[in-house]
Amino acid sequence: MPLLGLPLEFLLWIGKSIDKKDIRSLCLASRESNVVFRKSLFDCIDFQDTPPLHWAIQHRNLGIVQHSLGWEKADINQTFSGLTPLMLATKLRYSDAVDLLLSHHSVKVIQRNTLGESAFSIAVLHGSVKIVERLLNVQNIDLNNQSLDGNAPISIALTCHQTYIFQLLLSDERTNVNICDHHGQTPLHLATEIGDYGAIPNAYENGRTAIWYAVNNSDIKLAELLLQQRNLDLNCADKLGQTPLAKAAANGSLDLIKILFRQPGLHKKPSICGCISAALVAIIMEHVDVVHLLLSYEESLLINDQGPCSFTALMFASSHGRFEIAKMLLEHPNINVNAVDDQGRTSFWWGAAGGHFEVVQLLANQRGVKKRLKDSNGQTAHAIAKERKHGHVKVYLRGFSGSASL
Repeated sequence: MPLLGLPLEFLLWIGKSIDKKDIRSLCLASRESNVVFRKSLFDCIDFQDTPPLHWAIQHRNLGIVQHSLGWEKADINQTFSGLTPLMLATKLRYSDAVDLLLSHHSVKVIQRNTLGESAFSIAVLHGSVKIVERLLNVQNIDLNNQSLDGNAPISIALTCHQTYIFQLLLSDERTNVNICDHHGQTPLHLATEIGDYGAIPNAYENGRTAIWYAVNNSDIKLAELLLQQRNLDLNCADKLGQTPLAKAAANGSLDLIKILFRQPGLHKKPSICGCISAALVAIIMEHVDVVHLLLSYEESLLINDQGPCSFTALMFASSHGRFEIAKMLLEHPNINVNAVDDQGRTSFWWGAAGGHFEVVQLLANQRGVKKRLKDSNGQTAHAIAKERKHGHVKVYLRGFSGSASL
């Protein structure tokens, strides 16, 4: 007769007679059997400072989980190594144990660990779809629980590319799609930063737009999924003042900018810290195609806006030698080539100061450009080029130094 087929009285006697490590092994061996552990036999087990429920979950022994809950041997919400039994079962993707724990009347599904994580956020983090779906059916589950780092489940799903879970959260009216992390960033900010645009979403109506399918998991159109939410804030700024459009411009996300421009509620003149336009951000990051796209929206762009240090877009392009971008800016009908910063310096002056011969030559050929204009220190473009020993620029500008009309 197999050992586990013996009467419980014999098993109890064996349990008291053998090493406690062996009785643990006996319990593990009984995982697939119909043995029912009585409390007296259960007391023989040495769990080595690990709570019985945690030990049983770690060893994936559903029998011990079930019997310990039935005897109320273990505290179902006890924390061990930062995790409750429900959190541990979720982390290990042990869905059978999760179902069993959720059936207990005393389980606290919204309990958080020392990191501020709940069982639900852990399930999202580990991509446990079956457990996420099970937890979504719990009435008092908190879908917007934020960890100490400020991460909400929907943000976790985005950054971990958990596509289907992300769609499940979007489809649930309890999810706050505008929730902000500690940096003031919403899921839309994260989606624009990630910049995945390839999958084709399928809409499902459930009191508001809900998204259920993405075709290609390796190339996800996360931003478009979010943009289908009716209550989404398109113009939300994080703590750095970055809107999704400005962030997309900084990342050079041309396709995403096109998507954003199709949204009727978009403010097409967003800024960072209230002073840098999306176009200037794209120029700083050298995203030529993005600059070209933004310049095509004349109604949304003030080409001569001044940002940090009172720089215009043309000043920045000139000072950094961005010839192609400077050329594009000069083609704009409203460009002011003689705009000055707070030191009285023009784009022409800044091009000369940087020694950017091609840019200086380009600007010099523009109608009406003031080549001999002095800054607040009395320096002309020729003078600063000479001071900084930019030989080619100095020689080129010498030809303009004699004409007072310049």
